[in-house]
This record gives sequence, C-alpha cells and structure tokens, in this order.
Amino acid sequence: MAPPTLSLTDTAALGLYFIHRYRFLTIEQFARAAGIKRDAASDRLREMERFGFLGHFGNVGVRGYGKTPKAYFLTRKGYKLLQDETDIPVELFEPYKDTHVAARWTPKMYHRLRTIDLMIAAEVAIRERPNFSMVKTFTEYRHVRRGNRVSERGDRAVIGREQNCKSANSSM
Repeated sequence: MAPPTLSLTDTAALGLYFIHRYRFLTIEQFARAAGIKRDAASDRLREMERFGFLGHFGNVGVRGYGKTPKAYFLTRKGYKLLQDETDIPVELFEPYKDTHVAARWTPKMYHRLRTIDLMIAAEVAIRERPNFSMVKTFTEYRHVRRGNRVSERGDRAVIGREQNCKSANSSM
C-alpha cells in the first residue's frame, strides 16, 4: 500500500497563510478565508493535521460557556511547507511563533475569534476589489504597563487604495 500523499492546492495554501497571519483559525474561519465550504475545510484541516502541518486546541467543554470551538494553528513543519511550496512572497511572512496550547481557554478568546471574523470579512471583501489591498494587520492584544498605568493595545487593520499602498508599504 502506497503511503498517503497530500496535495497543497491554492485554496489550502491561502487558508494556511491566513492561519499563519492570525496565529489560529476555526474551521468556519478557514473556510471563509480559503473560499471553500465548511465540510471541505474540515476534511482539509484534519488531513493537514494528520500529516503534522497543523495542531489544534479547544473543542472542550467550559462550565458556563458550552463547548469551545476547535482552533487550528501552524506547526513549524506547516510553516516550512507554506514558505517552501507556495509562491507567496517571503516578505509577507512574519517569523514563526510557537502556539502554546497549555493555557486555559478564557472568555477573551471569544472576543479574539470575533475580531478575526471581522478581519477575514474585510480581507475577503478587499480581495474582490482590485484597487484596494490590506496593507497591514495587527491582531495582538496586550496589556502594557507604564508606571502605575496599564494601557491596552488591540487589534486593527490598515486599508488603502492601490496607489497609496505602494508608498505605505515602503514606509513600513
């Protein structure tokens, strides 16, 4: 019997890139980002996890919140596959970051998932408009202490027209 093989289609590569960009995605988010149906996305994610390109967390019950969604993240092997087997420009890749799955699921995770939903909706809408592009996204949420004050840094996106994007990209 021949060993199982995996073909990296354009839609799968696009979905993997979105997982890299947002650190993790649920099945529904992967399906929207890649432009495929949920069932196909679920099968594809499970297949890539079986090959060791993805890991997952979630999908457990939390008292008072129900069952958490299953979220997939890129492993180092998946990151290398994405860089080596796609024609995505190297400058679009952020450095690889390990995803720590030992941490407990917090109510803030639901906010992050909804924020990622908004970012994906914006990116899909922009993809359909050739004169716009997503220049930069920031999806980290952190508390920064400055003396006795704590300031919060949240998620945001920078969107620009195509002629403005070139000058914005050169200044970053």
